[in-house]
Amino acid sequence: MTISKPHLVRLLAAVLAAAVSAGFVVLYTRYSEFRFEFEHPGGTLMNMNSALSAYGHWLFALPVLTLAAGWWLLVARPAATTSFEIVVSVTWLLAFTVALFCILAWQTQNVPSFSHMEWHY
Repeated sequence: MTISKPHLVRLLAAVLAAAVSAGFVVLYTRYSEFRFEFEHPGGTLMNMNSALSAYGHWLFALPVLTLAAGWWLLVARPAATTSFEIVVSVTWLLAFTVALFCILAWQTQNVPSFSHMEWHY
């Protein structure tokens, strides 16, 4: 049984994109949390940013699960092309969505109306 090279390349590209996205979220969250603590000593984070800080490292499960599911579909079920396409497409969507959500969440933290902080201008 042989594995189709284009399918394997697409799977590995999606896995790499998910890993880079998870790494970006973890690094951006750590940097933004450090910056927030420096600029607002004693301030509290919004709930979504607290969750990103506490559970952001779990995003590294996405590339692992994608690789496992995609490999299984390529090896055990080579005729299940629709399922494979769904796995690859959902991984790309989640990779971009998680990175954009991270940026939006931390930028929202800087708006005093949302975070109940004082205007510091």
